Amino acid sequence: MCRVIISFIWIIALGIHSPYFYTFRLKMIKNDTYCMNEWEPAFDSISTQKVYFLIIFVVLISFPIAVITILYTAIAVEVWKQKGPVERSCRERQRREYENRKVLKQVVTVVVVFVSCITPITIFGCLVHFVWDLHLPPEIDGLNFKFCVLFIMHSNAALSPCIYFIFNKNYRKGFKELFESYTRLFNDMKRTPEQSDSAQPLTQGLNALQSKRHLDVNTFKTNILTDV
Repeated sequence: MCRVIISFIWIIALGIHSPYFYTFRLKMIKNDTYCMNEWEPAFDSISTQKVYFLIIFVVLISFPIAVITILYTAIAVEVWKQKGPVERSCRERQRREYENRKVLKQVVTVVVVFVSCITPITIFGCLVHFVWDLHLPPEIDGLNFKFCVLFIMHSNAALSPCIYFIFNKNYRKGFKELFESYTRLFNDMKRTPEQSDSAQPLTQGLNALQSKRHLDVNTFKTNILTDV
């Protein structure tokens, strides 16, 4: 089932972004080359771009927010309703309530951070397509403003692991084990050349000892033959 879902997600992503193979092209403006997004000549640029933005908004923004909200809400409700063995003491009940509150805080934080990161680019896109008709007002620095909203949107990918690291003990434990394993691997790789260098004198000593033993044996044989 997981493979089917992952394959479906990749197919949807490829299908949504496949028009870029047609729309993005290089254009010369005042002896400078720019990569521009244009739907012409096959389609009208302004109207088609508005429809395309609506598709992106529904599939990549509205739908993920709805799915995340529904699934995390279901997880929170299920965790809160879950009843284990009858608590033996008040301390056990308090511990369970504490764990439930942590799960709820994690769920709420993940949803709030995702919505907060996706909101600026959504507002900017709506203004560009439906208020400014794909032409930014001269008083707005479009390049820096676009960079800021894109940076905020992509920062969600870096913030999510931090949220799980703060709220989830198992996540911290797994991250610690992964870090320790990589540290051991790095130390082993770093130690290998030093060990080979330090092993050379030992190897040379063993070879010298074997040569001396071989020489002593030959001398002993020679002495015996001489005596005979």
